[in-house]
Amino acid sequence: EVYVKCPIGVCAQRDAKHLYSKAKEGKLKELTGADLPYEEPLHPEVICETDKESLESCCEKILGFLRQKNLL
Repeated sequence: EVYVKCPIGVCAQRDAKHLYSKAKEGKLKELTGADLPYEEPLHPEVICETDKESLESCCEKILGFLRQKNLL
């Protein structure tokens, strides 16, 4: 399991479809992280913190895990 972790504020800033602003205005219901709870995974094999790590770093982390497990 790969957990792509990102704070809700950063997700809202990156939201090209403006879903978080629509949810805040009440125009969109049942958006995870806005009005529906999000449960973080308990034991992910890989955690990528996209607000702190580059895309390249996250990809290498995932590929490294897959190589370590002989899945690649």
